Amino acid sequence: MGQERKYRSQPKKSGIKKPISIGLLITLGIIIGAGWMYFQGKQDEKVSEPQGKIHKEVKEEVKKEKPKVEESPKLSFEDFKGTFVGFEGEPYKSPIDSSRYLILKITESDYQSFNRWDTHYNSPITKKEITNNVLTLHVDSMIDRGNKHSKTGVEKFELNNKGGYKTLRSSSNGLTYYSMTTEDLQKYYSQSEIDYARIFMTMHGEPSLDMWVAFQINQQKPNIIINHDAAGQPTDFFDEIVYPTNVTHMTSEGALNEDGPITYKATGGGNITLFSQPEITDTIPTKAEYIRVVQQEFNKGSGHRHIEPFEPYVVADFIKRVNFVYN
Repeated sequence: MGQERKYRSQPKKSGIKKPISIGLLITLGIIIGAGWMYFQGKQDEKVSEPQGKIHKEVKEEVKKEKPKVEESPKLSFEDFKGTFVGFEGEPYKSPIDSSRYLILKITESDYQSFNRWDTHYNSPITKKEITNNVLTLHVDSMIDRGNKHSKTGVEKFELNNKGGYKTLRSSSNGLTYYSMTTEDLQKYYSQSEIDYARIFMTMHGEPSLDMWVAFQINQQKPNIIINHDAAGQPTDFFDEIVYPTNVTHMTSEGALNEDGPITYKATGGGNITLFSQPEITDTIPTKAEYIRVVQQEFNKGSGHRHIEPFEPYVVADFIKRVNFVYN
């Protein structure tokens, strides 16, 4: 009995140690797992941060490099005003085409569309509208009064810069017309030939369209011959009579030469002084006296003329329908 009590009073060796070991393992596992997850999160932040920064920099760079879209300048009615023509061939290097093309004129208050055989009627503009580069004109067509500038009363024109040239494209016939103002004339044609054309037409008149057609049918291009004499050079009508100043001679061939040559000196302001053989009706006893009288009269010039400017398209057409020959 005593021994039995002694045995029962001894504590069990493994009753408490087992649950403590399992709890520690679970706790340690949780701590280690949490630590590992925390460590991985930090690593991901370190990796993702520079990548996000790079993406941001790339986006900013793309944004910087994106080209700016320049807006077209807003057009006004002034941009559409002027005279516009068509050409038989290369613009400004061939005659005006009066068969396929009309001549368009747009002013502040009127619209014209005509060929060179027409009477120049005006169609009053009643309303103007501009959308981007398109002009819409509402005009009084006046068809009942014989004016056929606009069959519908509404005309649309698209303004463009074609090959460096200012152009209007008509919605009525689909044709492209080129600007022909005084500025265009001076820009695309020789100033000396502009002067010769104006002087010739002032003195001899503007050649008729029928005359130009006849030359074209016969495949002829008339020559206008230009030469000069310096002051002191003898005249062609009398060797003893000399030119008092530098002069220009202009002669032409064929039907263009009905009124003879032109001898002149430009005096500025669109004016010229003409020189021609004086007609002396008085009886002069000696040759020396005759030469003195004729020279005195010749020095005065035979007249003064103001040169007509003509419409730019008339001058441009003349220049391209003749040959200027320089001697």
